[in-house]
Amino acid sequence: MRHLAPTALLLALLSGAATATDLILPDLPPWAEETADDVKKGLAVDIAAALQTRSGLPLTVTLRPMPRQIASLRSDDHSFAVIGLYQDLPDEIVVLGKGFDLPLLAIAGEHDPAPTPERLRQLSRVGVVHGGAHLLAPGLTKGISFVEIPDVAAGLKMLEARRIDALMVSSFTLSSFDKSALAAYHLGAPQLVFTGRISLIASAKAASSADGRSLAAAWDEICGDGTVARILASITADNRK
Repeated sequence: MRHLAPTALLLALLSGAATATDLILPDLPPWAEETADDVKKGLAVDIAAALQTRSGLPLTVTLRPMPRQIASLRSDDHSFAVIGLYQDLPDEIVVLGKGFDLPLLAIAGEHDPAPTPERLRQLSRVGVVHGGAHLLAPGLTKGISFVEIPDVAAGLKMLEARRIDALMVSSFTLSSFDKSALAAYHLGAPQLVFTGRISLIASAKAASSADGRSLAAAWDEICGDGTVARILASITADNRK
């Protein structure tokens, strides 16, 4: 995966040297993961680095599985998190800033029924690229066996070979594959099944703090000026290789 050029600020973020403000990221590639040599990398790590640069706040990064991010904020162990939202938050958790949409698309065989949310509930095996199942509402995932796929190309081959019933992938990941590529795999047009929202959230106490106001302003800026879009586009570039 391609990442932003290293800087002293980014290295401080990844090493955990700064201690002023903590930020939880989803422990899920390509959003965030920790390598064998204890380096954190991923799209959310790059977004966190941009947040730190824009806000001027030193950040420490902690990785948590998505279901545990809200629990960590509720327990006051942490103050802020970048998360994919698909449901209402408890009262003690606040959304900071607008966030950005992440449309999830599903692809089926050319002559199969369109993979709408209703159709997904009838399927047994659905391939998922980059953890898209974690953004789906729980009622939609019941009874489905999700298969994590390393990249779009591998997922398309599995779908063509009928090893999975449908493939679910985010729109920015799929953007490197045009209709002619899908046609070569005998697949139908992608169908929008869900739009998640990637947001910066905080405990109510942290949201009203000076750090909360600074991070909220920085989040709006990086979502509005194209910084986040450029970070997300890096994975599209990798898919073309």
